[in-house]
Amino acid sequence: MFKTCSQAITHPLAHTNDSTKKKDTTMTDHIYKKVELVGSSKVSIEKAVQNALTKAGETIRNIRWLEVGEIRGHIVDSKVDHWQVGVKFGFTLEETTAPETLKEKKVAKKKSKKR
Repeated sequence: MFKTCSQAITHPLAHTNDSTKKKDTTMTDHIYKKVELVGSSKVSIEKAVQNALTKAGETIRNIRWLEVGEIRGHIVDSKVDHWQVGVKFGFTLEETTAPETLKEKKVAKKKSKKR
């Protein structure tokens, strides 16, 4: 089976400064899904990226990184009227049993600490 982001593994080659003792270092497996959006802004390229990120964040959880693919400017009367930026966002996938909202995640976390 594939491991999820919530399942930790111990790196077998992790060491402390003392070469005779092994340090327990936790690593997680990450599986990402990508979506591609085009953000736009009359202000700047950065604002176009932020507009795309803000919109993506309304419906996508766990966004972890972005990749800018293309930058365009719409020209009106020999001036840049607005910027268009193609952005790919990567987000981690959750298990089907994962809580649907951040509030549900907090409640689930509190319950697991009480056990």
